[in-house]
Amino acid sequence: RDGATTHTTAGVLAHLREFYDDRLISLRSVPEYPSRYPDLTPLEYVMIPHLKNTIFKTSFETIQELRRSIAEECTSITPESKRHVFNNMKKRDNSYLAVEGQHLEHLL
Repeated sequence: RDGATTHTTAGVLAHLREFYDDRLISLRSVPEYPSRYPDLTPLEYVMIPHLKNTIFKTSFETIQELRRSIAEECTSITPESKRHVFNNMKKRDNSYLAVEGQHLEHLL
């Protein structure tokens, strides 16, 4: 998914196809997935920035505190917020098609 050429060599792809079969997501798979796939993934464009903005305002003494804070923040997301994100996906998909796979953040 990250477009690294080491992940798209013939040998690596053969191994991944054997393991993942038709569930393989790669730049050189069929169907070929977009190079800027994170722009189309709610986890990448909503969740991670949200967690960074909320979680890292606090200093944590232990990794357990950090994990607990992340878990609490994730469970506090409302169904309404989730619906809003997924309803916005169609706009992102259409924007992605309009720019033919180029950056699309400036359109949103």
